[in-house]
Amino acid sequence: SSTGTTSFTAVGAPTNGSLFLNPAGPFSFTASISSGSAGFNYRAISDILPCPSDIERIDITVHPNPTVATGMINACSGFTKTGNLNPL
Repeated sequence: SSTGTTSFTAVGAPTNGSLFLNPAGPFSFTASISSGSAGFNYRAISDILPCPSDIERIDITVHPNPTVATGMINACSGFTKTGNLNPL
C-alpha cells in the first residue's frame, strides 16, 4: 500500500464568515453573523489519487452571545465575601 499526502482546499467563499484553511486540515472560521447558519465548502486532494474528492460542506450553527447580568455585592472593610459565577 502507498502512503501519500492529502491536502485540503476551500471551494468558493465561506457563507456568513471568514475562513482560514490550512492545507494540512486545521481551520479557523469566524462567523460574521450573531446567530444562524454559516459554513464552507472544501475538497481533499491526494498526491496518489488521479482526481480530487467531491466537494464537501462543513455547516456551522452560530448561537447568539450569552447574556450575563451585572451584579453588586456589599461588603464591610476587612470582611471576605465569596460567590460563584455559574456557567451558562
